[in-house]
Amino acid sequence: MPELNAPKTHSPSPLGIKRAVVYCRASLDITGEHSSVMRQEEACRALIVARGWTLVDVVIDNSVSAYGKKARKGWLQVGEMITSGAVDVVVAWHLDRITRNMNDLEQLILLSDKHGVGVATATGDIDLTTDVGRMVARILAAVARAEVERKGERQRSGNRQRAASGGRTVGMRPFGYTSDQTDIVPDEAEAIRKAADDLLNSNASLSGIAREWAEKGFTTSQRRNGKITTWSSSGVKRVLTSPRYVGKRVYRGEVVADAKWPAILTEPVFNSLQHLLKMRGKDMRPAGLLASGMKPLNLLTKIALCGDCGAPMRATTRKARKDAGCTTKVYECSASSKCTVIERQDVDTFIERVALRRLMQADAPSLLGKADGGRLEKLREEQLTASTRLKELSEAFAGGLITLAQLTAGSSALKARLEAIQAELERMGKSQVLVELAGRDDIEQRWYGTDEEDRPLLPIGRKREIIKALMPEIRVKTPGRGLKPFLGIENVEITWAGKAK
Repeated sequence: MPELNAPKTHSPSPLGIKRAVVYCRASLDITGEHSSVMRQEEACRALIVARGWTLVDVVIDNSVSAYGKKARKGWLQVGEMITSGAVDVVVAWHLDRITRNMNDLEQLILLSDKHGVGVATATGDIDLTTDVGRMVARILAAVARAEVERKGERQRSGNRQRAASGGRTVGMRPFGYTSDQTDIVPDEAEAIRKAADDLLNSNASLSGIAREWAEKGFTTSQRRNGKITTWSSSGVKRVLTSPRYVGKRVYRGEVVADAKWPAILTEPVFNSLQHLLKMRGKDMRPAGLLASGMKPLNLLTKIALCGDCGAPMRATTRKARKDAGCTTKVYECSASSKCTVIERQDVDTFIERVALRRLMQADAPSLLGKADGGRLEKLREEQLTASTRLKELSEAFAGGLITLAQLTAGSSALKARLEAIQAELERMGKSQVLVELAGRDDIEQRWYGTDEEDRPLLPIGRKREIIKALMPEIRVKTPGRGLKPFLGIENVEITWAGKAK
C-alpha cells in the first residue's frame, strides 16, 4: 500500500468535477486476452459517464491474485495518484478488485480518509469517509474472504476424493502418457524403460539420458518464456522417481491409491531405481570433499576401519619409504594418533579381488537378496500389507464410509510403520542392482571394463556400495606405527555379510 504518512495534498479539481481513475484487476488470465479486465473497464467507464466525472487514467493489474504475494504494480500507481492529489475518486468493478485482505482494507480506509478520496464501484458506491461506509466495506471484505476460503476447501476436498479413487491428475501432460492420462505414448514409454535399464545395468547418468531424450526429439510439457523446455538431469530424475510410472496415485507427496492409468515400469525395477538414485545422493566421498561436490575418489575411504583403534581410514599421501623426494598414496587412521598407515593401491586391489571372488560364488545372489534369514522378504510382505491397508482406508474415505478424522487416525500408525520398513530396507542395502550383478558370468569384465568413451562400467561409487553390502566391516591393521607396505591377508580382517567366507 502507499505511504500513509505522506503530507495531505488533496486539492479538488476545478468546477467541482471529480477526477476519476479506473482500477481493474483479474486473478487469473489463462488465455492472455484480458477479457475479464476489459469487461470491468467497460462497466467502470459507463459509471463515470453516468456521474459526469472526468476520467484521468485506467490502471490494470492482469492475472494478479488478491491473496497472493505478487506485487500489484498497478495498485501502487493508483496509490501514488491518491497521495499526490491527482484524483478524487477511485472507480472499480467491485471492492474485492481493490483489497487483498482485511489489512489492505484498513490501509485503504486510512488512505481514503487522509486524502479525501472516494471509492465507487460498478456494483454500488462505498463512502470510506463515513462510519457506515466503512462498516459496509468491512462486511463485504469479510464475505469475499469467506467465499475464497470455502472455494479453496471445496477444491481440496475434490482433489482428495479424486486422488483416493485413483483419478487423473490435473495440469500438464505427463511424459509417457496421453494428455487425458488414459493411455501410454509408446515411444516415450520405451524411453523411460530404457533409461531405467541403463541406470541399473550400465554406467548411464541422468544428464546423459537427458541428452539422449533431447536428441530423439522428446520435450517436456513445461514452457519458459513462451518456449518449450528441453530435458535436464533433474527433469529426468523427477520422471524416474515418480510413483505415477508404476501406476500409483499420489496426493500431497504420498501414495494414496492404485491409479486408473496403466503402469510403465514394474515395481521391482522402480524400487531398485529409487534405491540407486538415493544412494547416489548420499555422501560416500572422502573426508573434506563434501562441500566441493566431488564424486568418490577412493575405494575404502570411511569404509575401512583402523584395526587398532576402530577409527575410519581416510585417503591421503605420505613421503615414500625409500625415496624421501617422492610421495605415495596411503590410507591412514583418521584419529589424531594416526596409529595405522598403509599403502593404498595394494589394499584396494586386494579388496576388489576378494569381492569379485565372493560375487562369483553360486550363493552370492541369495546372500544379497535373502539376508538375515529371509528378513528382506518379510519386510517386503509387511510393506505390501501396510500399503494395501492404507489404500483401503483411502477408498473408504472416498466412498464416505469414514470421516477425515478417522482416515487421519487410522493411517498415522500405518505411515509410521511404512517409514520404519523403508529405513530398514535402506540400511540392509540389498538393492536389486546388486542381486543382478552377483553370480553373473561377466562380473569381472563389468567390474574392470570401460565403455566406448573409456568410462568405467562400474563407477567408484557403485563399487563402494557393493563392497559395503558384501563386507559390513573391514579392518586394516599393521604391526607398529608409521607407513607400512601391504602384505596381504595378514593386514586385513574382513567380516562378511551372512556366513563368513
